[in-house]
Amino acid sequence: MINTIYIHLRFITKIVSLIGVCFFLGCCNHLPESYMCFEDVENITFTRTVDVSEKDLQNVCTGIEGCSNMFIYDSLLVCAFTGADYYWKIYSLNDNQFKTWLIRKGHGHNEFSSPPSSLTFKCDDKNLYCEFMTNKNHLYRCNLTQSLLLGNDSITDITPNVEMQSCRWMSRLDDSIYYYSDLLLGYNKYNRKLLSGNSFQDISGIETLNDFRVENDINTISYLYSLSPDHQRIAEAMLRLNQINLYSFDGTFKKTLCIGDALMDVNAVDKSGTSMFSRGSMLKCFGGVVSYSDYFVALYHGVSYKDYETSDDKQTCSLMVFDWDGNPILKVNVPFTITSFGISKDGYMYFLRNNTETEQILKYKRLDDLLDS
Repeated sequence: MINTIYIHLRFITKIVSLIGVCFFLGCCNHLPESYMCFEDVENITFTRTVDVSEKDLQNVCTGIEGCSNMFIYDSLLVCAFTGADYYWKIYSLNDNQFKTWLIRKGHGHNEFSSPPSSLTFKCDDKNLYCEFMTNKNHLYRCNLTQSLLLGNDSITDITPNVEMQSCRWMSRLDDSIYYYSDLLLGYNKYNRKLLSGNSFQDISGIETLNDFRVENDINTISYLYSLSPDHQRIAEAMLRLNQINLYSFDGTFKKTLCIGDALMDVNAVDKSGTSMFSRGSMLKCFGGVVSYSDYFVALYHGVSYKDYETSDDKQTCSLMVFDWDGNPILKVNVPFTITSFGISKDGYMYFLRNNTETEQILKYKRLDDLLDS
């Protein structure tokens, strides 16, 4: 009788153990469905930080009331507007003076019905250029040097001859290759690829990004990006997730940078924003990312959308500097909310502060001096 009970207990123990193993394996298999990351995940810690003091800031460039965004390339400051007849107001950072308006609104020749996106700045021996998307997925090149000399837009349509109905972003890497991302399956996933000539090519090793779907809000997995043609890499900073996905276009390098102790569960974030009342409590993570030759800089907020939109004087943000291998270099802590930033040709950092009564362009120290200190 005792032996029979013992055999039964051993059998039950094996069944319970088997159930436990199946449950564990099920949990492991569930992780890739909840986290949109690469196998190499690095929890970021900055050993070098700088705290911005308001006494070190200089308010420059008057007449920017209504400015919603800014971009800097070389010595030009581009202030973006949505409520004016033109989308861009151009200043020179050499003297902080207004130069001209560019990118006129409208439906005529060289007029645009939507704001420029996917901006890429380039230069050659004689001219500065900006390439951008607008007007139902067309790609344009604006010769900034000629536009300033002539006092009007010098713009060329350079759209590749391919079908791009669902295109979300496109940026040129070189003369014939483009980074391309479109929305698929009812706008609940992104598909990243390369466009070479008139044909599309898959980017090796990023299936975990391209295959990820959300049920409720595409913004859960939406991202801002910055390219390095020299390194052939891209940094994708997530709007609502505390991570940057960094990878190469040839598939030889991929890494996820995690801000904080752990990655956020994507499905949980997606479900948390299903009601009008809960969206204000969702976390606003990254607000911008800009590439430079040796590094890229990401703007991180880490506050709720409600606080971001209403509490400029109570919130802080950070500019995080990484090299193109994903190594953290420097963290610049800003004591208030900024919505965009840039670095001029001579290395000075500029911030756009527009959560106040009057928009401000604020000049700060040279980044290279901060890195050398």
